[in-house]
Amino acid sequence: MPVSPYGQLLTFATLTETRQQDRFRQWVWYNVKVGDTVRKIAARLKTPEDAKRIAEENGIKSVKLPLRYKKIKGKKPRKGQFLRIKVPGTIKSTSVSGSFDVLAGDTAPVIIGGYGKFSVVDRPDRVGMTAFNGYDPITVEVPVRFAAIVSGSSQRVEADIALLEVMAGLTIRRVGPPPPISVLAYNASGIAVPLLPVNRWVRWRVSGLVWDSEPLRDRSARRTTQLATVTLQEDTTVPFATRSVTARAKRPSKKPSTGGTLAPR
Repeated sequence: MPVSPYGQLLTFATLTETRQQDRFRQWVWYNVKVGDTVRKIAARLKTPEDAKRIAEENGIKSVKLPLRYKKIKGKKPRKGQFLRIKVPGTIKSTSVSGSFDVLAGDTAPVIIGGYGKFSVVDRPDRVGMTAFNGYDPITVEVPVRFAAIVSGSSQRVEADIALLEVMAGLTIRRVGPPPPISVLAYNASGIAVPLLPVNRWVRWRVSGLVWDSEPLRDRSARRTTQLATVTLQEDTTVPFATRSVTARAKRPSKKPSTGGTLAPR
């Protein structure tokens, strides 16, 4: 778990689109520790957005419910405990294709979008009527600080900055959208917690980067400290599963109903 004595660390991780579509096709057993909840396990595996789905697969009513208690001598173990649960089998191996840790900035993240939208419909000689138009995706500005004291060297700082720019779509080809990402923070116990106080885990897209114009550099001109503000926008794209002809052929065909009679022509 990323921990730093210099301040709160944030983890930016690129999510692979293939994993997002296929992560629930195979399930594996995961050993539960004392005091674990589904939410803690999903956060530990860096896929906190899967907590509800994992709970449903294992028949667990709440993601906050303790799954295993400490054994007390002379007393019978509590009923309803879980020694292991099933988790998506692709979590550990293909959870991310690139990630880095960075210090949080001097100020807290600020939500700048995602609230309800209203428009005004004009009514002649009367007060206009408000009409609700829905919601914009959640948009947040996150100040960050790249520092060699955290990453280890100025070369690593430059590599982390380059990866952040790739997350924002700054590549050579620039064909197609940049990948979705997760942004996680960690509490004192090393458990991943959501970056924002929203009621669910959010996948993000980097929609903007603003760099401080006066970074600190070493003798080789590499940056040792760089301040930036990352604009994140909630990823609300609708995934479409593309199946091959072979996969469609394996699906059971729908048989016509034989319970009724055909109407006369």
